[in-house]
Amino acid sequence: MSYAVKEVVKLASCIEKLQGPEGWHLWKGKVKLSLRIMGKEDRIDSKNAKIPNKISKNKEVEWHAGNDAAKLFIMNCVSPELLTWIISQEGWDPETKNAFETWTCLQKVVSRPSGGDTHCLITEFIAVNRKDSTSLDDYINRLARLWSQINFNLSMHEELFVTVALNGIMTTDSLWHNGWRREMQRGKVISKPEMLEFLTVHTNAQKCYTPTVVTISLPGEGQSEDESRKRPRTE
Repeated sequence: MSYAVKEVVKLASCIEKLQGPEGWHLWKGKVKLSLRIMGKEDRIDSKNAKIPNKISKNKEVEWHAGNDAAKLFIMNCVSPELLTWIISQEGWDPETKNAFETWTCLQKVVSRPSGGDTHCLITEFIAVNRKDSTSLDDYINRLARLWSQINFNLSMHEELFVTVALNGIMTTDSLWHNGWRREMQRGKVISKPEMLEFLTVHTNAQKCYTPTVVTISLPGEGQSEDESRKRPRTE
């Protein structure tokens, strides 16, 4: 049975994306069952690590189609951060590695015991600062990448991410920093997704900047709702 790209992506959307070691066994079971339903489970078997020798042209085309469908399905069930981590740790290449190789690389990374570099990653993460990044976008990516790497070995509380993200913009974007700090002092709990969304919105605003003002929604500035939406752009 052949599956079109849209069908593969639709099937993958029914499975929560794997973020790291947590939930690996349940995720693996769901993916293998889905591949079995698709008739592609054999593509992650070691017997299919390479295309068979001496097969007809039609069989070769069929093999590649099945391999691509299985690989696409697996990739769409994995978070972008985890895929990036597999590339850096295993040299995985989405264009050259087949479904079996992709599955093997994924298992190696997720099953790997905690490494000795976790302390170094945490130290680097805490020291991330906006002024050391080429752009706000670069700053966000560094925060997200290091956070993802650390969480492969440790379960970190989101409060740490928010604290580090705020400390990193203390001098470069003091308006935003002070506004969020006031909200936290008033008892507001800020989640990691909320902080990332805020920074991402302003990254996009800076990319589309024209010499006027940008619209932002900053909490706790003691102004009316309309006034708080318009502020001069801060570098």
